[in-house]
Amino acid sequence: MNHSVTVIIPTYNNKAYIETAIQSILDQTYDNVECIVIDDGSTDGTQEILSDLILHNKIEYFYQENKGVSSARNLGIKKANGEYLLFLDADDLLKPNGVADLMKCIIRNNSDMSVGLAENELAINTKFPYGKNHLANLLSNWWPVSSVMLRKNEICWNEQMKTWEVIDYFSSALVKGLKCTICPNVITSINHTVRTDRATYLYDHYNSLNTFNYFENLKQKILSRGKMDKVILEVLDKHLLSNAYSMYKESQQLPILDKIKTSNLKTYSWFKPLGISGFCSLLGLKRGIKLFYFLNRLLGRA
Repeated sequence: MNHSVTVIIPTYNNKAYIETAIQSILDQTYDNVECIVIDDGSTDGTQEILSDLILHNKIEYFYQENKGVSSARNLGIKKANGEYLLFLDADDLLKPNGVADLMKCIIRNNSDMSVGLAENELAINTKFPYGKNHLANLLSNWWPVSSVMLRKNEICWNEQMKTWEVIDYFSSALVKGLKCTICPNVITSINHTVRTDRATYLYDHYNSLNTFNYFENLKQKILSRGKMDKVILEVLDKHLLSNAYSMYKESQQLPILDKIKTSNLKTYSWFKPLGISGFCSLLGLKRGIKLFYFLNRLLGRA
């Protein structure tokens, strides 16, 4: 059976790249692919650039006032006719066999979703350090959104999030119980030459407190669904500790560190080798020394 696939492209002022992104969909060797472009309020003439391509019967175009990438993706989900979904950033490209390779892995393994490799101009940058523990893989090594295909379901993108929305969406699918498989092939090429106008621009702002709250809430969600294991806990605690690193004031760090069991910290593979040089490498000399001694006082190691 040739399952139908919808590729959703949210775009915001990407006229220099959107045509090649769409062409990479039209060039797919898999022949049951629908392409939906969601224009999230572009002001650079994107619609005019796409006027000829829109005439192609595989492409649908929808315009909305600027609401952000998650809103655009959700509109794409509502409009999608495919049994499976793939979200392509407007400045990225799908390999010609990308959809076919992901579908083969899904069918071969009777899975609901598949994640493949992504490359940029320097290297292939997708890793799976925890084998088949896909939630730990996702949490430890961000999956490029364009390298994942999943069965259409009721999960929506969180339109309130200003960062971590990709991890949130795919972790929700995994926690819900969607079966995932790894595809060993390169699926997408990621363009790192453009960032301020990419669809995720409104969501690229990092805030340590918001990040802490997100990962703490995610930890509780995973626990409530009975999906927690030692490896996932280790990865989540690493995120929480990273947020403690980024806080300047000890009074801000303490609420985060209180969420991490110090007895667990001492057993984590990533924490054991961290000496003062490791802290300085991560944070710079002044902050590294300060937080090294602060944390080790809490652990009773100094």
